[in-house]
Amino acid sequence: MIASDSKRKFFAAMNFWPSLKPVSGNASKLVLSILLSNLMVCSTGIALPIGYGYNQSTLQFDEIQDPDFRVYYDARTPNDAKTALNSLKAAKPILEDWLKVQRSSPLIVNMSAASDNASFANFITDSIELQTLGNGSRDLAWHEYTHSMMYRHLDNFFGPAGALMHLPWMEAWFLEGLAEATSVSVGSEFQASIERYQALTGDWPTWDRIHSLYTSGPFSERGYATSGAFVAWLLRTYGTEKMVESLRTFRSDTMPWYWVWAFTPFNGFWPMDTMLQNWTGHKGRDLYEQYKLAASAQWAKATPDPFIASKDQNSLKFASYNGIIEHKGQIFALQRMDDHFYLKGLDLRKKSVPIANFTKVKRVVAHHDNLWATTVAMDDTSHAYISDYWPETNKKIPEIIYTQGKLRQKLPRDVNWIHNLWIAANDIWWTETILEESKLCFAPKTKFATENVQCVNTKKHPEVLHGIGVEQDLQTGQAKKIWIKSTRQTMLEDMHSVTVVDTASKTQTEFPFGGGGHPKSMAMTPTGNWMLVADFRQKFLRRYATSGECLESIALTDVATKILPSTENRPWLVTWIGEDHAVTLPGLNRSTGCQDLQDHKSPMLIAMRNKGKTNFQDAINLASTWSTAISKDQREIISETKKKLSTIESTDGEHATVLPESQSSEWRGRPIFALPWIGADDAFGPQIGIVSVPLMDHLQNETLRVTAMLGVNSIYPYQEAALTTTRWKPTWNFAVYRSQTYNGRYRDTETNEIFSSFLDEKGVRIDGDIGFERKHSYLGLSWGARTGHLAKYIGEARNFGQFVELFSNASWTRRFAEKWTFNLTTQGKTALKYLNEKFEYETLGASSLLSRKLYQGRLDLGLEGSRTRGPLRRDLQEMYTPLKTFVPGSGGGYNKNSYAITTDYGLFSPRFGDTQARSRMNFTHPIIEDLDKFTSLVYIERLDFSAFLNHGTAWRGDKLPDQDLFMTAHGYNVDLLMNNKGVRFNLGSGIGQVIGTNWQLYATAGFDAFF
Repeated sequence: MIASDSKRKFFAAMNFWPSLKPVSGNASKLVLSILLSNLMVCSTGIALPIGYGYNQSTLQFDEIQDPDFRVYYDARTPNDAKTALNSLKAAKPILEDWLKVQRSSPLIVNMSAASDNASFANFITDSIELQTLGNGSRDLAWHEYTHSMMYRHLDNFFGPAGALMHLPWMEAWFLEGLAEATSVSVGSEFQASIERYQALTGDWPTWDRIHSLYTSGPFSERGYATSGAFVAWLLRTYGTEKMVESLRTFRSDTMPWYWVWAFTPFNGFWPMDTMLQNWTGHKGRDLYEQYKLAASAQWAKATPDPFIASKDQNSLKFASYNGIIEHKGQIFALQRMDDHFYLKGLDLRKKSVPIANFTKVKRVVAHHDNLWATTVAMDDTSHAYISDYWPETNKKIPEIIYTQGKLRQKLPRDVNWIHNLWIAANDIWWTETILEESKLCFAPKTKFATENVQCVNTKKHPEVLHGIGVEQDLQTGQAKKIWIKSTRQTMLEDMHSVTVVDTASKTQTEFPFGGGGHPKSMAMTPTGNWMLVADFRQKFLRRYATSGECLESIALTDVATKILPSTENRPWLVTWIGEDHAVTLPGLNRSTGCQDLQDHKSPMLIAMRNKGKTNFQDAINLASTWSTAISKDQREIISETKKKLSTIESTDGEHATVLPESQSSEWRGRPIFALPWIGADDAFGPQIGIVSVPLMDHLQNETLRVTAMLGVNSIYPYQEAALTTTRWKPTWNFAVYRSQTYNGRYRDTETNEIFSSFLDEKGVRIDGDIGFERKHSYLGLSWGARTGHLAKYIGEARNFGQFVELFSNASWTRRFAEKWTFNLTTQGKTALKYLNEKFEYETLGASSLLSRKLYQGRLDLGLEGSRTRGPLRRDLQEMYTPLKTFVPGSGGGYNKNSYAITTDYGLFSPRFGDTQARSRMNFTHPIIEDLDKFTSLVYIERLDFSAFLNHGTAWRGDKLPDQDLFMTAHGYNVDLLMNNKGVRFNLGSGIGQVIGTNWQLYATAGFDAFF
């Protein structure tokens, strides 16, 4: 579902509110059923990364029409689009055969080269969204296409969007594991290395942990690798045919009429476990234990050499291995302390354990948050690093900062990324990517400016250039030679070449390394050139002659990430050990022969090489990294493939096709979904109805959403048709609506009774919004107008009739030193006299919030106030409550709601008026930061302690109220945070009081996903 290449692991969110369900199994099922049945009025919410995350209207999009696919892409990246289309076309007959499904209409593929958010197989829009920055991979397309084809088993009477009923029940490890099992988009060597490390050390992710892959930060790469290996083992062990049959069973078992049965205690029915039992005879947890035992036995038998590094040795706790560099025989690490980044030397003993202690601070590199803390270069007198610059919203330009003494120079580059940095005698060198091009460039130190930049090597997608190592001058530590690799993907294999660049003469020489494999990193020692090379299941440390002949090879059990130069006869080896890294000097007694290496493989690649004739079971078996043996048939296929590739000019290999000509994209509309909906915008209770998207264009620039609901008790019709367009800047929204408007609470002067007032509002609304970003500041602006008619619905309504209202909002956010954030928001609305007969008023409001990140928690300090003025005001009053409370009819959501448990002594009693003010303080700190528990539908992340202190009130008129009317309230919560496929839920309880009154108990609940 998410872009699963190793560079990009982002969350994807989806939600169907009934998915917040209790665990399967007896007592826990009963307890959670009772708890959640009293939680709140049931509602649904959808949160999907529909679109690219921001307005891309300034870009020209072209399209390629094909009978099976319609690819829409940034006109600047035609090769990226062709690679994606060729990948999908080649995979189509294979996945149709393997998953036993077919599409009835062309698949829409939306590509963005200007954003790097999650790639997503969107089941709501029945499309694939690829955010590639112009350099998408074949395996990424196959991963997302596997998702899209698997979803066809979940189509129901609501069409593709009906998968929303089923997917919350499908566990994340299986959802992503199946796509990884076919594509192995993380790389077969990486997947095998992670599996091998976990099997030999016993350091496995828990059963609960592999249920959360989208909000898990650095765990996602490990989680995807583990899930892919686990599902591949399932397919090898229990068969692919039964898996396909079980998907059909899963669809039936997750229909709404089975939900009640699923939550019935003690019946032993749970859709995911039922599917797995039909397939394998075992539940998921038992299968995971079987897989771990099998993997441990396999790798213990197949791995004769022990690890070079282990957790028993000292390890470097650092987020990225790129932050570890070598300079004149010493290892340095980029470390962060007190909002500064330092290059610190590491005290390394020769031929011994990896890391001892940090030495004195070498030098300060950069302050607070302006450093990409993974890319740094140094010599004896200077250093360079990468910062970033935001000229406009969502456009980030990296810039190289070169510092020598007090001289500090900046070189901005209008590119997507800068990957490597080197300091040579006269120049600064780097690699960069801009859309489809990757380059090796330099600029002179004395004239470090954009007009002096020269690029000596440029590759165009699908060929990509990477820096892999450097040869230093032993006296100055400056770069003498830079080693770069070029990788070209085809539908059949990956092909690599290595080039050596002399930084003085700017000449380039090809290095014909022998033995095959994928070069990852290069380092120099007194004994010669060393290269870290990957085959399909592990990495090798190899020494090469100048001619490219392999002289010796060390097979590595470790999860090796890169090598660094040393003054010994072996290079330093950087390895991943769990969540940390280690730097190790390999021993001398591990050399083996230089056998030929086979590069990355996957079931899809094997099927491609065999012209699509390999069935699913055979492809899964042949792609297994559990055996080094390659069948005779496979050897012949690989040999024949290489012969064909040598004569094929197309970069897409044997499966290249004659693609249709590109053309400017046309506007095409289509209906997306219509789903049942339950809401709570009614004075008398819930409303039921339908939410639908009857029209969305293929590029997802225009979306028409129609909502129609009817109150269960009131028979009040809520209706809205809203059109959003991102085709221009700013983004525009148009809506026609009918809704209830909450109109405050009033005291009847005769009966002294307090009652609520609701108006029936019908109107039209238009608004626009735009954002501006610069460095660490963001300014968002929105404005609009609405006109409508107000009529009495419930209670007293002294002012009603036709109105015209103008409104605007502005929000400015500034980050300071990573830990501090300041936000200032203003909002206003006005009904002008010359536009209104019955109304003349204005409302102004402002709020400020200063937030501080603590070691594990957060502190917020805020002020907010607003007021309404004018001779002819509406009766819609402002409301002050100590706790944020959902008020029916207010249009509020279900995020962070509070519910009184005991008698209300003020925490839930709103005060109403035309003016209000409040100061507030909130504090949050995790009690248990990583709970890592899975309860069949929700993954429990952590337990938080929160506290609040509020002071304020609401009043009518210009005169300030007496001090006695101000409320000071405080409260203390304990909240459980959970998620399902990235949608966050919270559930908890608290105690608080309005000072001077009794204490009262309350509950908290909600979720943060809406469509």
